[in-house]
Amino acid sequence: MNKSKTISAHVTSETIAKIDHLAKLENRSRSQLTGAVVELGGDLPHEAWTALLQIKAMGTTEDWQALQQDLTRTLLNHRYRLLQQKMSTQGDRQWLDSLKTEDDILNAAVNNSENFKKIGLIGAVSTDQQLSTNYKQILAEGWAKKYDHS
Repeated sequence: MNKSKTISAHVTSETIAKIDHLAKLENRSRSQLTGAVVELGGDLPHEAWTALLQIKAMGTTEDWQALQQDLTRTLLNHRYRLLQQKMSTQGDRQWLDSLKTEDDILNAAVNNSENFKKIGLIGAVSTDQQLSTNYKQILAEGWAKKYDHS
């Protein structure tokens, strides 16, 4: 087991406020969120860091915001794929065929609802009627608002 160590970083008060806000939303500590970002950054290849630093140095505010939206979209797509895989492994055709009565079906639905809550698939969102065709864009915009990437 690797022993963790503390590192220091110089960031603006605005960045600290954003991290604290996210930590509160995620019910995590500032250290946990910062550690996750540092861990991800440490795993990025040199080319990614070069590109990131060049975008930060040469790009506009709009370029930086577009990068944030792209990263958000990528993370949401990966999470969706992982949850979809997790859901597909929970589906069992024999089990479905074994549900004979309404009570069997109702009990299975309640159990599945609990499982879906555990893996993060149950939630609510208020949106337009075209959700089935533009859900990724709506989710990305919603997350951008939630996490205030401005």
